[in-house]
Amino acid sequence: MSLIILTKSPVFKILSIETIKNLLKILFNKKRGPQAVTQSLIRGLKEIDYDYKFNPHIKDIKNDDVIFINESLDALSWAINYKKSHLVIAGPNLVITPNEADNILCNKKIDFILEPSEWTKNFILSIKPELKNKLYVWPAGVHVPENTYSKKNKILLYIKNNKDYFLIEKIKNKLTKVNMRFEILNYAHFDQKKYFKNLEESKGLIYISKTESQGLAIQEAWARNVPTMVLENKVFQYKEINFKDQKLSAPYLNEQIGIFFTEENFEEKFDNFIEQLSGFIPRKYVTENLSDKICVEKFLGIINEKK
Repeated sequence: MSLIILTKSPVFKILSIETIKNLLKILFNKKRGPQAVTQSLIRGLKEIDYDYKFNPHIKDIKNDDVIFINESLDALSWAINYKKSHLVIAGPNLVITPNEADNILCNKKIDFILEPSEWTKNFILSIKPELKNKLYVWPAGVHVPENTYSKKNKILLYIKNNKDYFLIEKIKNKLTKVNMRFEILNYAHFDQKKYFKNLEESKGLIYISKTESQGLAIQEAWARNVPTMVLENKVFQYKEINFKDQKLSAPYLNEQIGIFFTEENFEEKFDNFIEQLSGFIPRKYVTENLSDKICVEKFLGIINEKK
């Protein structure tokens, strides 16, 4: 038995809508999240020397293989139609709601569905409670560097999908007022190397985003021993849906690795954050809970439970 990882359909459709969308996402640097999940899984599998095949030809897929589909609804449709005795696993974030893509997540040939956090699982259940026995929470891991840069002398402000001008000005004014060196990164306007370089020089990260299904960019900061302040958000609005949860903007944030803040309490929270900097243990927490190896072991544990 092998683990089959599919990020595209084995039957290539040159004019499929998904193929065109993916080309556009790559062109505009918008597909990093799903790819990072796949890359983490593969790194973890290699680390523990586990047998897998990545986007193999159909002839190389055996009846007893486990098929994991990530990044591609075309691949999921193919796996459903092709299924024999395989376990079929639908990866995280293939759709936003289970009603999309003709209710594909509700197909009975899917053995189980992975969600990257507790809130995304609960969101799916709020719409399709009948999926309860198929849903599992599985966060992807991140690479933890062997060493981290010791001369951290600035705060990094990461702005993802919240363009609140007044909040950003408030943060900038506070950092200037306390003579804190800082740098601003806007999502999709920089590459990973630049982000990692900035993290190595940062003693803290201020992260502004409306929602994160997992928050891999935050996780990568923790892996580099950078604690975080994350803008709190408790309501996810999507089309006609209003879903509430306590940790929508950072599902895995806890008191060991950072704090939440609001626009109203930012200055007070920032002062507390700076006072507590030496007490946070983000790199240790990720090493023990969210590394590639730890997360791939959780992934395989779910598979073994379903066999």
